[in-house]
Amino acid sequence: MTEMVEKVARAIASSQDENKNDYWYGDYIEHARAAIEAMREPTEYMASAGWLTNMADDGQGPDDCWRKMIDEALKE
Repeated sequence: MTEMVEKVARAIASSQDENKNDYWYGDYIEHARAAIEAMREPTEYMASAGWLTNMADDGQGPDDCWRKMIDEALKE
C-alpha cells in the first residue's frame, strides 16, 4: 500500500466515523484505490488549472500544479 492510498483510506474512514481513523482505515483501502483511480483522468477544468499553473512564470512547481488541479476537482 502506498502512502497516498493509506492517506485517502484514513480520510474516508474519518469521514465515516471519527473514531475509525486510527483503527479501521484498512477497511477503506479498496475505496481509496477506487477514488484515486477515478481521478487518474483529469476533467477539462482540472487540466486547464494544471496547464495555467504550469505556464505561470512565478516559481510554481508541480506541487502547486497538483493542488490547483485538486482544488478544481473539489469545486465541480
